[in-house]
Amino acid sequence: MTDEEIHFPGLGMLTGAVVIYLCGLLATNVLGTQLLRWWDRLLSRIPLVKSIYTSSKQLTKVFKEGKTSYRRAVFVEWPRPGVRAIGFVTAEIVRDGEPLVVVYVPTMPNPTSGFALFFKQDEVFESGMTVEEAVKFVVSGGMVVS
Repeated sequence: MTDEEIHFPGLGMLTGAVVIYLCGLLATNVLGTQLLRWWDRLLSRIPLVKSIYTSSKQLTKVFKEGKTSYRRAVFVEWPRPGVRAIGFVTAEIVRDGEPLVVVYVPTMPNPTSGFALFFKQDEVFESGMTVEEAVKFVVSGGMVVS
C-alpha cells in the first residue's frame, strides 16, 4: 500500500452523531439524574421557596399522572354572598345527618394553595366546565375561558 489515505465520505458526520447521542444518553441517565436530584435537594432547603416548590411539584405530578381527586368543577358563593368562585368537588360526605359537599377553592394563579370548604348541596352550582378547563382557567388567572 502507498501513503494514500482511505477516505469514507460521511464517516465524520456519522461519528459526530454517535458521539452526540452517547453524550446525551450519558447526561440523561447518569449526570442528568444526579443534577436533578441535587437541584431538588437545594430547592427543598430554602425556607420560602421550599413550600412553593414542593406544592408545585406535587401538583405537577398529580396532573402528569392523570390521577386527580377532583370530581367536577363547580361555582360556589365565596368569599361572600353574590360573589362566585370556581372550585373543585373533592368529596361528598354526611355530617350530623346533613349531606355536604367538600369543595376545594384554589387561589389564582397558584392552584396549590386554596381553601377546602364545606357546602350544602344546594349551595353548589354546576360550572359547565370540565376539570381540565377549570384548571386552565385558574392557572391562567381567568384569561383562558372555555
